[in-house]
Amino acid sequence: MKKMIILTMLLVFAAASFGQQVPVSNPAVMQTEYLKKSKRQKTWAWVTTGLGAYFIAATLFLQTEPILGEDELDKVWAPGYYIGGACIATGIVLFVASSKNAPMLQQTVIRNQSFPAVGVRIHL
Repeated sequence: MKKMIILTMLLVFAAASFGQQVPVSNPAVMQTEYLKKSKRQKTWAWVTTGLGAYFIAATLFLQTEPILGEDELDKVWAPGYYIGGACIATGIVLFVASSKNAPMLQQTVIRNQSFPAVGVRIHL
């Protein structure tokens, strides 16, 4: 009986969650908002990628003179490489996200292609 109630409730929630649309007042306004968001993300992508390249280059140039022994040298310069790599990875993610924010023209209406989903696991 418990399984039947849970499954019925899940079906009710699933049926109620489809077809929820927010009315678009002006598609031109939406397009400009998406273009602004895309441009802002591209700007930050270039900034973080350049910052990451700077960290890696600075670490390479500073690493030419060994200050400590060979074993301890890796521990000193490793954070520069980690920070640079993280900044470059963030820039790549922002480049991909900015390309996905460009609105798509579908049947003369601009729509954002996002499909939210929720997964629920019930151990019975």
